[in-house]
Amino acid sequence: NSIAQKIGIDIEPPMGIIHTDGIKAGKSVLHYRHINALYSALRLHAINKKQEAVCEFGGGLGITAMYSLRLGVKDYTIFDLPITCLLAGHYLIHAIGENNVVLYGEEPKENAVKLLPYWECQKQDDNRFAYALNQDSLPEISDNLILEYLTQIKKMVAEGFLSINHECFHPRTVMRFTEESGGFELLHRSKCWVRDGYVEELYTLQK
Repeated sequence: NSIAQKIGIDIEPPMGIIHTDGIKAGKSVLHYRHINALYSALRLHAINKKQEAVCEFGGGLGITAMYSLRLGVKDYTIFDLPITCLLAGHYLIHAIGENNVVLYGEEPKENAVKLLPYWECQKQDDNRFAYALNQDSLPEISDNLILEYLTQIKKMVAEGFLSINHECFHPRTVMRFTEESGGFELLHRSKCWVRDGYVEELYTLQK
């Protein structure tokens, strides 16, 4: 309760959608993925002062999106593999309600989480989003796809790019790929305090 009061939102995840093990929190259970997602949403919230549109590459079940909506973001888009979008759709429809979720092929609306296959990032308008987020995935995909994502981020994101990723595959790191891509200026780099071995980086975009 004290953590929720400090943050200003309910941190308890909905139960009964998928089996969940973890730490008891009120009437719910906090899995470590809930904690990671809440942290990411809070870091995004700290830089996105006006609660403008956000996109996430590789959003998983959409738990970060769920917490971001609780923190005040109304326009959140996830780009991911089609099968993952399917799983996220199931989770989010039950977690935040079907009126707050837009599936691929449905008419988009602002006050919702949009779930799109990754290639749809190429069709977004310039500066469509204020910030982009990636966690747990960029260093784990092919080099050409990483560089394509970074190219699209530079086009469709106006303010910045937040990365929370490991560096286990050094030298295949986010920093190396942003340098190779060009157009990214590192503003902040630090240890991620809730994930051992993870690095948090915030980049501004050079237009």
